[in-house]
Amino acid sequence: MSDNQFDKLMEQLKNDYDKMPTQSSPTKIMAGIKKQKKRNWFIFFRQWQVAAMIILTIGIGSVLVMNQIGSQNETSLEANDRSTVNESTAIDEAAELFSTEMEQGDLAELQGNQKEDVGEETPDGAVAEDTSEEAMVGASAIEPPDEEAAQFLLEGTEGELNVSPLQDDKLSFYTYYDSRFDVERVTDEEMTGYEIYMNFSNGPIEPSVFEIALVSNNQAVNEEIEAIRQHYVNGGYAEISANSYMIERIPAQVITEFAFQKDGYDTHVAAVEFGEELYFFTTHKVSKDNVDQIELNEAYENHFRYIASQFRWLY
Repeated sequence: MSDNQFDKLMEQLKNDYDKMPTQSSPTKIMAGIKKQKKRNWFIFFRQWQVAAMIILTIGIGSVLVMNQIGSQNETSLEANDRSTVNESTAIDEAAELFSTEMEQGDLAELQGNQKEDVGEETPDGAVAEDTSEEAMVGASAIEPPDEEAAQFLLEGTEGELNVSPLQDDKLSFYTYYDSRFDVERVTDEEMTGYEIYMNFSNGPIEPSVFEIALVSNNQAVNEEIEAIRQHYVNGGYAEISANSYMIERIPAQVITEFAFQKDGYDTHVAAVEFGEELYFFTTHKVSKDNVDQIELNEAYENHFRYIASQFRWLY
C-alpha cells in the first residue's frame, strides 16, 4: 500500500467516525437508563393496580358473604329464641292446666271418699249402712246371669239342655249345670266346696261328675297338694297318668294335676291357685276295663266339659 492510499483510508475512517451518532455518551446512556426505569416502574405500577383491584374485589365479596351469613344466623337465632319462648309458654300453660286438673281431681276424690266414709243420711239424720251385694262383694265382681234356665246344645244329647247356675260368693265362682242334676255342699275342717252328681230321673249317680273345694288349712301349697295325694293313696287308689285331662278343660291356672283309679273309675284332680287361695277341681271317668258302664263315660265327659267351660271367677 502506498502512502497516498494509506492517507485516504485514514481520512475516510475519520469521516465515518465523525458521522457516527454519540449514543455512547454518558448523558445519553443515563437518560436511556432513566427512561427504561420509568417504563419498568409504569409496568410494575400497572401490574400492582391489577393485583390490588383483584384483592379488593375478593375482599369486598368476602365481606358481603360474611354479612349475609351473619344476617342469616341472627335470623335463625331469633327464630330459635321465639320457638324456645313459645315452647316454654306452652309447657307452662300445660303444667298449669295439669296442676288445675289434678287439684280438681284430688278435690273430687276427697269429696267422694268423704261421702263413702259418711254414707247416706236418712231423713232423721242417721247414717245408713250400705248393705248392697255390690258393697259386700266388691265393685269388680262379675254379675252372673239370673237363675232362669238358659238352653244350650250339649254334645252327645238330643235337643237342648235346660241348665241352672251354681254360684258362691265366698268361693268366688259361678258355673252352669244340667237342671236335673243334684248339687251337694260339702264343708269340713279342711275344705269347703260343692259336688255335682248326674241324675237322669233315677236318682244321683256316683261318683260325682264335678267337684270344687276351697282349702281351709293354712299349710303351704306343696304340703296341701301332697296331703290330697296321700289321701287317695291311703284310700286304696292306684295312681295313673293324668294326661293333662284337667289342664285342657278347666279355664283356670292349674298348678299340678294327678289321677287315680279304683273300682272301675278314674279320678282326675287338679290343684288351682287363684289369688291367695288354693282350690281342688275333681271329676271322674269310667275306666276302660269297666265294660258294663262304658256307655256312661260319654255322659261324664260331656257334662264335665260343659260345667268346666261355663266356670268363671266372680272377682
